[in-house]
Amino acid sequence: MRRRPERLAELIRRELGRILSGGLGDPRIGFVTLTRVEVSPDLTLAKIHLSVMDSPAKERTTLQGLNSAKRRIRGELGDVLKLRRMPELAFFADHGVKQSIRISSILTDLERERSRRAEGQAEAPAPDDSKEPQSDDD
Repeated sequence: MRRRPERLAELIRRELGRILSGGLGDPRIGFVTLTRVEVSPDLTLAKIHLSVMDSPAKERTTLQGLNSAKRRIRGELGDVLKLRRMPELAFFADHGVKQSIRISSILTDLERERSRRAEGQAEAPAPDDSKEPQSDDD
C-alpha cells in the first residue's frame, strides 16, 4: 500500500487552504471549500475537489479564476512543500456538499410537516366516553 500520495494530498490540501484563505487577488475566486485532494500514484497529478456555495455561474467563474492562477498556486505550493517535482493541479467542482445540504433541508421540512400533522391529530377532540350508556329502564 502506497501512503506517499495520501500524505502529499493532505499536505497540498492544508497548504492550498492557507493560500486560498490569504486571497489570490483574483475577483473571480469566491469563497471555496476544499473537499478533498487526490494525488495520482506516480505523484504527477493532484485533483483538487472544491465546493463553491453560490450560483452555478459563480462556480464556473471561480474555477476559471483558479485555473488562471494555477501556475502561481503551484509555485507557492512548491516553495512550501520543497518537492523535487510538484504535481500538476486540476480543479473540479464537488457538488456533494450542496446535495447534502439540500437533502438535509428536505428531511427537516418533512419532519416539521410530520410533527405538524401529529399535533393536529392530537388536538382533535377525543370522543366522550365518560357518558354512561342509558338503560332502557329509564
